[in-house]
Amino acid sequence: MSDELEPEEEGIFFTQFLRPDGRRADIHIVRPPEILAVARKLETAGVQFEAEVLRDDVTVSFTASLPNPESEVLYLATELVPNGPKVLEAVDKLVMRAFARYNEMHPEKAL
Repeated sequence: MSDELEPEEEGIFFTQFLRPDGRRADIHIVRPPEILAVARKLETAGVQFEAEVLRDDVTVSFTASLPNPESEVLYLATELVPNGPKVLEAVDKLVMRAFARYNEMHPEKAL
């Protein structure tokens, strides 16, 4: 048995919304261990990551949100980036901004 992780185990789980009808697909974006560790803490706290290529077919929207059963979804962070080499950097920023925002909003249960 290999000690290597399967891609979905080493990547951050995102729900990708597909055009034209908003169908959902599960994707995993592989990131360095330090970013992945922060993302796992957020996921454990209920944070969801989403991705969507916008209608211009150039821009990718990434969001980190926290579902709230008592009101609307709370968006912790959003990153817009041209599809291409800057995507991975945007994912890292998204994770770190969501982590900071979550801890700011929930100091009593900081991650």
